Amino acid sequence: MYLKLLNIDEISEIYNTHMVKDFPKAELKPLDHIVNYMKNDICISVGMYESPENNNETSFTPDLLAGYATFIIPKDYNYCLLDYFAITAPNRGKGFGHTFFSLMKDFFADKLPSLQGIFLECESVESASDEKEISIRTRRIAFYKDCGCIMTNLGSNVFGVEYSILMLPVNNLKNNEFIRLSRNDVDIIYKTMFKPHHYKEYVSLWEKLDEETLSMSAKKLAPFLIGKLLCRNIDGNIIKYRITETECYCGEEDTACHAHKGKTDRTKTLYEKGGTSYVYLCYGIHCLFNVVSGEYGHPEAVLIRGVEGFDGPGKLTKAMKIDRSLNGIDMTCSDKLWIEDDGFKCRYRRDKRVGIDYATPKYRDILWRYIMV
Repeated sequence: MYLKLLNIDEISEIYNTHMVKDFPKAELKPLDHIVNYMKNDICISVGMYESPENNNETSFTPDLLAGYATFIIPKDYNYCLLDYFAITAPNRGKGFGHTFFSLMKDFFADKLPSLQGIFLECESVESASDEKEISIRTRRIAFYKDCGCIMTNLGSNVFGVEYSILMLPVNNLKNNEFIRLSRNDVDIIYKTMFKPHHYKEYVSLWEKLDEETLSMSAKKLAPFLIGKLLCRNIDGNIIKYRITETECYCGEEDTACHAHKGKTDRTKTLYEKGGTSYVYLCYGIHCLFNVVSGEYGHPEAVLIRGVEGFDGPGKLTKAMKIDRSLNGIDMTCSDKLWIEDDGFKCRYRRDKRVGIDYATPKYRDILWRYIMV
């Protein structure tokens, strides 16, 4: 097997012979879109062929197409999007998909040595409508992972379809460190693909906050979280609310912090790593939700006091069904509760924290409450 670049005539033939059968009509761009991408040098098409000498035919036959793919590659850019990929119908179930991905890494390392990675969109498991679709999407993601792709913290919604984003590293190692795909990296390609009005109306992109981000100090994290999206998966139904109000609590020295008197069965979660959820019962009535922050072993947290539509920490947890069963989960990898950054920017004001009359004057009066304006 080998890969080769396809010209416009070749991909046009493949489109009319294979792509119209291999992809649902709703998912397939018109041929002239692909052709225009290629003419504008933002797209390349690649075919995987079986050499004649490897065929079982006794007489000479032309090279056989076993698979094909199209890629969106903005000029002088370090990432590309795998836009379409398929193995031709007669060759499915033979392991050719894995072969294609294996050849693809070497192919791009040779043809585009500056390329760091290839990202691809896979319909998200979380947005699947039923168990059958969950199974299909889970298997598809497992296939890509088996081919060397890595799940990122990114997700997108393009023309109403919600995707998880994976990346296949190509030339991405520098001092043996993985180069992280950012929201901006993907956004550049979407802006290249779509007209401005289509991009504005039909494309959204978000990034699940990771451990590095959620491990910043509570003093930094509390204002940073203003405007971010608090996300909850309730029996397959994902709800997202924009965070409008936070408070930070900063260690045993902070007399308003639960950890002021040290580590107990109640407060031990505060000593976990950044990104851990801390949910506690207030006055025996309301569950309040916090994001543990800072370094492991140092008890800091950010209380989420409000989201759009629900002012007050008890109201938001009731609306999002956040209770003590979610205490101590790792929000950086949880599929039940997490925080996303969709690029939204906003202003905020500072004020005193609420309901901490028991704290010493220094910590009672400090401006560690952040409110969207």
